[in-house]
Amino acid sequence: MNPLQILTFLFPFILCTFFSAAPALSSIISFESIDYGTIGSPYKDAIPPGQAGDIYITVMNSAPSSSSSSSSYVLRDVHMQARTGSCVENIVGEWTQPLIVGGASLRLGPFRITMKADCERGQSAALLFVGTYRDTIEQVHRTWIEVPFFVQSFPVVQFAQSNIGIPVHSQQTSEFTFSIHEQIPIAGVTLSINIQHPYIGDLVVHLEHVASGQRVELHRRTGRNKDNIVRTWGRNGDSLPALSNLHGLNSLSDWKLTVVDEMSQDDGHIESLNLVLYAN
Repeated sequence: MNPLQILTFLFPFILCTFFSAAPALSSIISFESIDYGTIGSPYKDAIPPGQAGDIYITVMNSAPSSSSSSSSYVLRDVHMQARTGSCVENIVGEWTQPLIVGGASLRLGPFRITMKADCERGQSAALLFVGTYRDTIEQVHRTWIEVPFFVQSFPVVQFAQSNIGIPVHSQQTSEFTFSIHEQIPIAGVTLSINIQHPYIGDLVVHLEHVASGQRVELHRRTGRNKDNIVRTWGRNGDSLPALSNLHGLNSLSDWKLTVVDEMSQDDGHIESLNLVLYAN
């Protein structure tokens, strides 16, 4: 076999080895951190359900630091997209040709994230970092890097109790007092109550932030002879503008649910209460 025949025979193996030496980006470029606008402070802020905000992500080139261009990659058409099943409604933002050299990190952003209104604490909001790069032999590779991101990071405090059992007697005032020990500035409220009573037209119901004396009227003798007050108001319930009177107050306080039965004959009881306070 002459040299030309040998080279012809070996060429496919040489070509395969040459191309396979180009590393896949998923093993070279990796996710490092996520933040909301302050470098070095991941999860400093957050994006609550139904609202939009900016995030930044930092990726790292794990190739050895070198003056050679073989350790440097130019990321092209970089963008973010929501992973299927996550609670991210929309993502806006992309960059063209950010260069990331071997051993270095690169912070990209901002990406404008809109959260779905029905997101709940702890629900996954995972994102995919998507882009392409060209290696030293100008082959184009596509990358998908998953970015962990969870709704539970936004500040929220909650008090919930069932089977309260405090009686509501005719022509008397009943009170259920509870404490919230976490401290956040209140910017949103969701309140659910269950008061069992055979004639809700007899009742007047208030929620009070004891530290400030601020009271919110929830019910005043409506519904006539209907049974039971089982309702949710606020961010995840029916509109109740008076709840905005709590905005700006500190969540750290005793709270009081007051039920007044202004008529005679019918009795009932306070069954349950669930109060969720949001900081943004």
